Amino acid sequence: MADRYFLENLVRIHRAGEGAFYEGLKPSGAPIDEKVAAADKCIEVGNLSPLEGLLSHEEIHELEGKFEKALSLKTFDVDDVEAGRAYIEAYVDFFKTVEGEHHAHKHDLGHAAHHPH
Repeated sequence: MADRYFLENLVRIHRAGEGAFYEGLKPSGAPIDEKVAAADKCIEVGNLSPLEGLLSHEEIHELEGKFEKALSLKTFDVDDVEAGRAYIEAYVDFFKTVEGEHHAHKHDLGHAAHHPH
């Protein structure tokens, strides 16, 4: 019970920091957006082909740099906190772009620049 309460509040605070509504924790097995699943597969296989047919060629081209950055930082030393943070920042930037969030906001909020962790 305490674990769930902690996670709910963690997500609620994080979403508020992004200016987004808290929609609750999703149950295990909840449907995942097709683009998100494909982006996850891209990281796994090391290329953007899983996104073909889901995004336009222009959108995929826009993602190339963000994807390459995330991929290049993926194999960080688990004892290097800064390297881990750099990977997560690049990973989140890639996923948010896949989801269209950067287009919706028309600017990059620079999450890590505003919230020291």
